[in-house]
Amino acid sequence: MWFRFIEAEATSMDETYFEALAADERMGREEGIDATLKKYNLDVIVIPAAGNATKAAAIAGYPIICGEPPQIIHMSKSSH
Repeated sequence: MWFRFIEAEATSMDETYFEALAADERMGREEGIDATLKKYNLDVIVIPAAGNATKAAAIAGYPIICGEPPQIIHMSKSSH
């Protein structure tokens, strides 16, 4: 895995890099999460943490709270 750090250091921070960064922020914020919050008059968006669901918030630079979903215990009528 150490070679990934070397590759990352070799990334050129040119105009294309900064344009991509700005596009990520615009799509993740103004055209993504912010637009959804405004359109549906929301304060938060709750989504499952599994898979790629949290990537949009991470790319946009928004905080993400992840955790295990609560376990639901079903009790039979005879156990009450």
